[in-house]
Amino acid sequence: MHFSFHQGDENSLMKRWFLGLGLLAIMATVLGFLLHSLAVDDAFITYRYAYNLAAGNGFIYNPGRPTLSTTAPLWALILSAGALLRPDLPALANSLSAAAVGAAAFFLFLLGRREETPWAGLVSAMFLVTWPLLWLSLGLETAIFLALSLAAILAYRSNRFFLSAILLGLATLTRADGLVLTAVLAADYILRLFLADAKRPDAEHGSRQTKMTVSWRIILGSAALYAAVLLPLAGWLTWQFGSPLPATLAAKRAQAELGITGFYAHTTYLQGLIILLRARLAQTFLYLLFLPALAAGLAALFKNRQYGWVRLLVAWGAAHLIGYTILGVTPYYWYYTPLLPGVAAMAAAGVVWSVRRLNIGKVTAWGTGIVWVGLLLVALLWSDGKMVQALEGPAPPPENPISKVLPEAKVNVYEQAGRWLNEHAPADALVGVTEVGVLGYYSQRPMIDFLGLLEPDVAKALARGDLYWALLHYQPDYLALTAVSPLYAYDLREDPWFQAAYTPVQAFDDPRFWGSPLTIYKRQMPRMPLVESMSGELPSDALHLDADFGGQIRMVGAVIGNDTAHPGDILPLTLYWQAVVRPERNYTVFVHLLGQQERVIAQRDTAPGLGASPTGSWQPGQAVADPYLIALPPAAYAPDEAVWEVGLYDATSGQRLSLTDGRDSLQFGAVSILPSEKPLRLDFGPIVLTGYELDRLALTPHEMLRVTLKWEGKAPADVSIQLVNEQGVVTTHVEGTTNQSMFTLTLPDDASPGVYNLEVLATDPATGATLPLLGADAQPQSNRAQLTKIRLLP
Repeated sequence: MHFSFHQGDENSLMKRWFLGLGLLAIMATVLGFLLHSLAVDDAFITYRYAYNLAAGNGFIYNPGRPTLSTTAPLWALILSAGALLRPDLPALANSLSAAAVGAAAFFLFLLGRREETPWAGLVSAMFLVTWPLLWLSLGLETAIFLALSLAAILAYRSNRFFLSAILLGLATLTRADGLVLTAVLAADYILRLFLADAKRPDAEHGSRQTKMTVSWRIILGSAALYAAVLLPLAGWLTWQFGSPLPATLAAKRAQAELGITGFYAHTTYLQGLIILLRARLAQTFLYLLFLPALAAGLAALFKNRQYGWVRLLVAWGAAHLIGYTILGVTPYYWYYTPLLPGVAAMAAAGVVWSVRRLNIGKVTAWGTGIVWVGLLLVALLWSDGKMVQALEGPAPPPENPISKVLPEAKVNVYEQAGRWLNEHAPADALVGVTEVGVLGYYSQRPMIDFLGLLEPDVAKALARGDLYWALLHYQPDYLALTAVSPLYAYDLREDPWFQAAYTPVQAFDDPRFWGSPLTIYKRQMPRMPLVESMSGELPSDALHLDADFGGQIRMVGAVIGNDTAHPGDILPLTLYWQAVVRPERNYTVFVHLLGQQERVIAQRDTAPGLGASPTGSWQPGQAVADPYLIALPPAAYAPDEAVWEVGLYDATSGQRLSLTDGRDSLQFGAVSILPSEKPLRLDFGPIVLTGYELDRLALTPHEMLRVTLKWEGKAPADVSIQLVNEQGVVTTHVEGTTNQSMFTLTLPDDASPGVYNLEVLATDPATGATLPLLGADAQPQSNRAQLTKIRLLP
């Protein structure tokens, strides 16, 4: 059975036109209102550019540091202009995005109506205006990009090629993805041109030549208009930043190499699409009804010439999918939105085409179609409803695929932290974060992000596999770090330098956010200059060493930052390695600061770059700069004379790589440890250890070690002093009280030679409970204080 849409008279046509417009407007308005508080972290990078421009600070993120970090310059300019009327940029962006979703759906409706497939146009528009992935991207440039793109396609199909070129230019300025659609429309036009030419009889040679001339004028004129739209802004961006291309491109490529994505580690673009599909099916099985609709739509594309507009949308989505897959782009969910118009149109065409082929009577057939469309809309609206619930309700854990199609629960915590920084951090304080969007916008402080979106040199470090470089290089005044994976693979909080350099000052918790709490740390020490070399050439002040470890790795030199230090100080050290051959495995570097009697005062054991530059990946001849910041313990004994000791070992077996002379480590440099001008402060709550003295750093089994302790406090406490061997066994101890200053320790005759830890414990005399050692945040850190190391001689 075949039946068609009857247009009727002009009044009826206008009524249907306005009915379609009204229906789409209502749907967009309702969903926009329900989801008005939704926020996407990445969108706030663009908001900050818009805010600075509107405030007269220029089109810039960090004032004084010109870097283009937004991928949507036109969207930023639109928001900046709108900020003059509505300063609340997140709310403005969401309102404009909601309007753009409705406009995109309306252009899709008009496209179907123009192609004499109005029902397919209306149904596809209803699908698009309710599609949850589009609403999940609220506030981003995604919606306005789709609206401009669909308007360009509508103009193109209406043979208004110059208007289409202008709209394509605006779409490309909104998102560089507009290049894909531009290429698809250009290819379609040229293909249509040559197919039409091939069908003309030879007798029409003159007419053919005339039409070809006109066609090429259209091509050249459209190209000129497209360029005319792009070039002014591209030229201005080049003048401002040195290139019209955002710095985020290099950062995203580096993130892809490291496996950092918007989904799970090392997720590819196609795998991300599968995750989205699984998540939708997990929300409701009704999404399965899209399968027969898409299958029927595919058949309709080949059997019905009226669906040429659908073929164009599908070609655009396919080109986008193929391009992103080939480029290996790091997937984020909004990268899939250009697929939506093609999917929506093909599903709508499939439903309408199927209904018209049903031989069950007109009323029954259309009833079937209405039910089918209704169930598909229920599926989409069900997911929209889940997003509304997730704005305030519980959020699934990140390992659940459904979490990837719901609003980000971290936004509220990030906003609170950003506002706190705005109120408490100095205006010029540098803030380091992993995700910079919301935090950067609300803090309005100079930012450095560890994923390289703001600074090209950080992106270069990521490309080398070094996630830690930015933190060492910039040493921000404040850090905002999540409790889970604060610096991805490296647990920064266990880092001795971090513990010495930063102290927590505020925490923000939201049980809905899997990374809670978000803690703000403040740097409590001056920045330490860090000498680096990225070219493989040693700096002029480097110590030349040329030490060959196992014929695999050569340490060519080192830069020693300081030759004097005090307890609690941070010592910078940069090692320079070169691969002789490709190393057999991933070796661990150990860096020791050895005091008198070869006692380890401070140390770090890690792969180069704190695990970010494994030796197994080095190529022969490759030079690697390996910076360290070594924290001296606050209780380190002084005065002392120390040297650096460096080597490599296999973490699995513990076997060290040997030097050519048979040694398994290299010692160099000299550091004098001087007494601190500030008193020691080891806080046990009611009592504080403010200093200690030793009569020796090495002894034999028959000699006594005399220890003098200095205490402050409100009430006395019991004290235990002990020597603990390298296996963690207490070899000897002595007990007393804080009223007693001198303690004497003697190691037993059978004690093994080696290094022993000198430790102090305090207990409450009333209860016998151990008093915890408190950190700078007044939280328990340990049940004992380690003072220094003592060597037992044979």
